[in-house]
Amino acid sequence: MDGALGVTVALLSAASAEQTADPVAIAADASRPRLIEPLGQVVTRHLRDAILEGRLKAGARTRQEAVAQELGTSRIPVREALRQLENEGLVSLVPHSGARVAKFDHGEYTELYRIREELEPLAIAESAPRLTDGDIDTLRGLMLQIERTNDAGVWLDLDRRFHLASYAAAPMPRLLKLIEGFWNSTQQYRRAFYGAISARYDG
Repeated sequence: MDGALGVTVALLSAASAEQTADPVAIAADASRPRLIEPLGQVVTRHLRDAILEGRLKAGARTRQEAVAQELGTSRIPVREALRQLENEGLVSLVPHSGARVAKFDHGEYTELYRIREELEPLAIAESAPRLTDGDIDTLRGLMLQIERTNDAGVWLDLDRRFHLASYAAAPMPRLLKLIEGFWNSTQQYRRAFYGAISARYDG
């Protein structure tokens, strides 16, 4: 497990245990803004990153007990994370079988890309006039990294970040959330495609 993630999970677990043991602390803390990310979101991000980066492959089984043990937490935030990832189309929850990373489906792939082709031109049209000099510098930096890398995994991550950053100035948060979700859902297809292309050229 990543060291920083382990520290975060440990701190969140400790804070949760302390609040559970002290009802007065819970009441006092309710009036203060929470500065620590909820544990369920930490687990969700950990699993989402593992899927998007290809560390969890399509069809791979994800056991709640194993994830909880790896992250040093209970099964409750893991269960919450898997439900969220199911909503995002990244995992499938099967009764009495557990969770599996979503498998490839040509029909779904085609549908997702057709939706993206409709939404993303709107996002860039709304975003482009509002990009600041700082935004453009960020995009330029990402483009330079894309041009310099020979690693397919790094290229895929940078390409995703570049596109989402180019849309980010659009004053349409619901649209941006939809687009990011569709990018997440298609990332494993893109990874498989570029992996096949790389293997063909390497061979």
